[in-house]
Amino acid sequence: MSTDLETVEKKILGEIYASPLLPEVLHHLCDVVGPRFAGSKEEKEAAGYLAGQLETMGLANVRQEPFPVTTWERGGPASVGIESPVRSAFPATALPFSPDTGPGGLSAPLLALPDGTPEEFEAAGDRVKGRIVLTREGVPPDYPRTVHRAEKYGRAVEAGAAGFLFAHPDPGGLDPTGCARFGREAEIPAAGLSFENGKRLERLDARGEVRLALVTRGAVRPARSQNVIGEIPGSGDGQEWIAVGGHLDTHDICPGARDNTSGVCVVLEAARALLASGFRPAHTIRFLAFGAEEIGLAGSSAYVERLGGEVGNIRLMINVDSPPQRSPLGYVFQRGAEAASWFEPLARAWRREVPILSGLHPHSDHFPFFRAGAPVANFAAPGSGYKGGRGFGHTVADTPDKVDVAALRSATDLLARTLVRLASPGGLRLSTRAPADAQAILETAGLSASMRYEGC
Repeated sequence: MSTDLETVEKKILGEIYASPLLPEVLHHLCDVVGPRFAGSKEEKEAAGYLAGQLETMGLANVRQEPFPVTTWERGGPASVGIESPVRSAFPATALPFSPDTGPGGLSAPLLALPDGTPEEFEAAGDRVKGRIVLTREGVPPDYPRTVHRAEKYGRAVEAGAAGFLFAHPDPGGLDPTGCARFGREAEIPAAGLSFENGKRLERLDARGEVRLALVTRGAVRPARSQNVIGEIPGSGDGQEWIAVGGHLDTHDICPGARDNTSGVCVVLEAARALLASGFRPAHTIRFLAFGAEEIGLAGSSAYVERLGGEVGNIRLMINVDSPPQRSPLGYVFQRGAEAASWFEPLARAWRREVPILSGLHPHSDHFPFFRAGAPVANFAAPGSGYKGGRGFGHTVADTPDKVDVAALRSATDLLARTLVRLASPGGLRLSTRAPADAQAILETAGLSASMRYEGC
């Protein structure tokens, strides 16, 4: 292990654990700017703030790159009314891109398919047609994979459902949000329900026919979003580079403290600490804050498209989205075994466990890079993931009081030291692959079929 790099890392650690920047950025983005839905003035304000921070730190080539999006605006409160066998009503949260039902709403019978798995939809068959399908977030612990909200919605549409309800998996009175479709108006009305209201409907459905009135209000519109970019230039030939980033947008009902203000804070603070340490990388490190992730990875997709053939020069793309707040924190690679052998001596030298996992999911900003052939990694902790739901994520409760700042500093510590090693001579270099090979990996993993239902 290089003594020079050890000295740099010690300076980095001092910067991270002594600086007030991380909680200040968390506070500003969440409490001052607030929710930052794609294409909103708040998202634009956040992008300007982050670009200003990168310029103040002294990063090179700081810029904002705009791109067009189709976004959605909430048009009023959503609700679910029980018309029979009892009469009752309660509030709900329209899922983004849900069509506007008008104030009268959609009246249709209910069908509860709680887990919303492919097997459950197949078993229901023609019973789905013309009904409002109720599912919940997550899948049973023993189910072999995650089934995303958008896949459940897509299966409901394909089976002829009239409407879609998506309940939170945990008690607490929180409605989940999340796009019904990505970047286009959805086919049938869709709304998020609390655990408690979802369970009530399940109990009623188990006893006989239930008829509901579902109201969702909102409309799509054209807009513009933007990515924020800054660099620490490398001293080498300038061809190969490292990408690290996370999304700056949130859903419209919350400031997204965990998803993904925490990730943006980690990326920003890692950039500042690296510069303050005096580290000069052999390979350029490009720091990215993507817009419009929540509406279908629009920002990272636009960025990768703009890169074109330059994608082939990426040594590694690290995506920081909702970094886990528990230890041990590590990374998930599509090819974990190759990365694990490189990280093993580093983890021993750092005296911290750095689990390296293998896996791939298509629901965050690493994915457009992967599809274009670049090697990718995500922050992860063993056992983390969304099979059991997102907790406070995608609800009004995703606020700064849910964020452990000490855990974010530890995540920044790991990211910054990883970047030092990646950007130095001898850093991990995973080979790129042709886009056709990336597609073949998706086919083998069974992801192409689920993505078809998601409209991707």
